[in-house]
Amino acid sequence: MKRHQYQLLTCLLIVLSILILPDLTRAQSTSFIPTGLGFEIGAGYNQLFWRAYSPSLDKTTTENRTAFSIMPSFRINYKFNVYSNISLYTFLGFNEFGGYSKLHKQTVILDANALYKDQITFKTFDLGFIGLYKFGDVSIGGGFKLNRHLQIRNRSYYENNPHTPNGWSTDDISYFFKDWSADSGLRIEYSTPLRMILGAESWFGITNLGTSKYATDFHIHENHFRLLIGYRF
Repeated sequence: MKRHQYQLLTCLLIVLSILILPDLTRAQSTSFIPTGLGFEIGAGYNQLFWRAYSPSLDKTTTENRTAFSIMPSFRINYKFNVYSNISLYTFLGFNEFGGYSKLHKQTVILDANALYKDQITFKTFDLGFIGLYKFGDVSIGGGFKLNRHLQIRNRSYYENNPHTPNGWSTDDISYFFKDWSADSGLRIEYSTPLRMILGAESWFGITNLGTSKYATDFHIHENHFRLLIGYRF
């Protein structure tokens, strides 16, 4: 990780700590765990949109990965009231997003019988916040998060490829992507009487995942949608 990325991550963690520490101090006399602290696990559907332009061919190729796929997430969160029915939900955790493609004709290999599909997975550490407005036991709102890409894996499947054996293979395509990305999103949650939390989120990529080296040729964006269940103290 580069120095400026360490500095950014440190600043974000400090901000999150400042938000949590006041309640931790108040909680020392009554409970070790502050009110509002919680955890969630979840999973959901992912989309990856990939558009590449070839100057030599003067042609744009689209290779979107939107086939149904399920990827997991886990996070620690802290929610506190800002004013009346308005609260701020902050979180950090582990998340996977990316996209799967269906079996289709390979556009790069000029062979009518060649078929191809792949799975691109981003393993990430994410940190963000969501402003929520409460309606009874239901809260809804929007927010922002940053994703630190820990690992990017591409699994490719070929049939009738004259240059590659049939079956699955794993490729390193991390050089296409940046180390960081950002999303804006929406969340709705329901708080049960037993402090269980049921949530649903939609996250929309607002940055180009492609590196600056390929910025004029590659435009890569992602969306991911999550169902979560958790507990809040």
